[in-house]
This record gives sequence, C-alpha cells and structure tokens, in this order.
Amino acid sequence: MIGWIAGLLGCGGVAATPAEPYPLEFLEASPDDREALPLIVAIHGNNGRPERMLAMAGSCGLRARVLAPRAPRETPNGWTWFDLWTANPERFDAPEAVRMADLLAETIRRYAADRPTVGAPVVTGFSQGGILTYTVAARSPEVMSAAVPISGVIFRSMMKRDVGKPPKIRALHPELDPQAPLRVVQKVVEGLREEGVDIELEVVEGVAHGFGEEMRPAWCRTLASVLPR
Repeated sequence: MIGWIAGLLGCGGVAATPAEPYPLEFLEASPDDREALPLIVAIHGNNGRPERMLAMAGSCGLRARVLAPRAPRETPNGWTWFDLWTANPERFDAPEAVRMADLLAETIRRYAADRPTVGAPVVTGFSQGGILTYTVAARSPEVMSAAVPISGVIFRSMMKRDVGKPPKIRALHPELDPQAPLRVVQKVVEGLREEGVDIELEVVEGVAHGFGEEMRPAWCRTLASVLPR
C-alpha cells in the first residue's frame, strides 16, 4: 500500500493535514498497514526523488514498511535538502543540513509511534541522504536502531553532545566517488570509531558517485543484516 502524507513545511504546494502532523512530506509503502513490521527510512539525495528510494528498497525483497521523505526544495530534476558548493565537493550548507536532520528525526519519531513498528527504525540515505543519515544518528540516536549511510559524511560541528551513544552504523561508499572523497569518509569513520561508535565501512570498488545497480546488492544485504526481527 503506497500513499503520500502531507507535512507542515508548506512546500511543494501540498496542504498540511491535521490528522497527520508530520514536519515533512513523504511517500510510504507497506505490505499491510495493520501488521507490525520493521521500518526502513530511505532518504534521497540531491536532485533525487522519494519514488526512486521506494523502488530501490522494494527491490531488496525485505518484509518491511518503507518511509521515503521528500526534500522541501524542488529542482529541475527532483528535490534537494540543502545547498552544495560544487567548486569544493567537501563543503555544503552544514547548518541547513542539521536543520533538515532534526526535522527528519521528528518525522521518524512520530511515524514510528503512529504505525505498528517492530523495533526501532533503520535509517539509510544516499549522498545528501547519506549526510542526513549520519547527522540524524549523531543528533537523535534514539529514533533508530541502525544507520546505513551511502556516499555520506558528517563533521564534528554538526554533532550534538550529551544525546546518547549513536546506533550502529554500517556505511557504504563508492571507491571512486568524487562528491564525497573516500579519504574524507575514512577519516569520519576513524573519528567515530575512536569515540566508541560501532561503525563499519564497506567500500564498493570501481564505482563512482551514484545509487544504481552497482550499489544495490551491497545495500540490500546490509539492510537485511540490520533490520530488526
């Protein structure tokens, strides 16, 4: 069962719905709305679409409910969460990314409470969605059981202290990604590991920036390994 839920940002021309007070719009899919199921939150990247994340998650064949949030700003090719400085792919609008991560955490919290959910949600995302996955894990660890960021990074200034230990993180990264260089991601992983975070990094060899068939097998396998039973 698939459907749109209207959020409170007033973006995309969709009115807010009093019965569903979510701070973002999203697309949801569930084999059965009444059954208690694990929840996967799949966050699209820059110029991305929630429909794509929903289709990718569906292709994994996992029995789970899927929540695919939609970014608030429309672009010619899709939707975006925050600004990127393309002259330097290691830089982006970190304060806005933090704001979006906090909104996502609130959406996840309300959604998981409203639906029959097994365990805490698993949050995953690609590129900007990977950045947001790391950031939600660091700032609101209580809303998830595991994080699976793809092509994402996080910087210390984006983290929040005294919020509890982050959940386990199983990061995936394309070896040849020019948008989020592997050397930067490796430093992020090393730093989090030194702080006691349960984090692993799998590098997908020979792949550049993209979320297609090259990344899908590793992503589906990783999701299956962390999904609550």
